[in-house]
Parts: sequence; structure tokens; C-alpha cells
Amino acid sequence: MYNLLANGPDMTNAVQPVYDFVSVLLPILLGLIFLIGMFKCISLGIAFSKSDENGTHEKAKKDLINAIVGFSLIFVLILVLFLLREPIITWISGYDLTTPYNP
Repeated sequence: MYNLLANGPDMTNAVQPVYDFVSVLLPILLGLIFLIGMFKCISLGIAFSKSDENGTHEKAKKDLINAIVGFSLIFVLILVLFLLREPIITWISGYDLTTPYNP
């Protein structure tokens, strides 16, 4: 069964396509997230500066802060995933599927 999933007990052949996919996709995704976040924050900043009433001013301020925090959190988490892809692949590849798991 382990040969069907990993083509060998060290899982190298099963992990390599995932590593290649992540290595190509994540820099593109980081750029897209950055651009979308930048345009969204600019539009919310314009809405904040144009708001006249106190209620809409506070709502626009809250929306702007939430967007900045949300997009930065998403950007940082994707960046961490991109930077940790090599240790994760090394960790996963170190398992030997020929020995049974005994907790």
C-alpha cells in the first residue's frame, strides 16, 4: 500500500510535486494578495477621507483598520508557509512507511 501512495518508503516521490507546486504558486499568490490588499486599503482610505458624518466616519475607520490587519495577516501567513516549505518537506520526507506505527 505504501508504494501506491509514495513510490517508496521515504515519500520523496510523493512530496516533490507538492513542493514544486508550492514553489511556483506562492510567489504569485503573495503578489496578488499584496496588490488586492493595496487597492482595497486605498479605496477604504478614500472612503474614510470622504466620510462626513460621525457614524460613517467611525465605520470607515473601523473598516480600514480591519482590512489592513486582515490583509497583513494573510500576507504574513502565506510568506511563512513559503519560507517554511523546505523544513516541512524535509520533515515529511523523513518518515519511513515500512515500519508500523506504535503509539
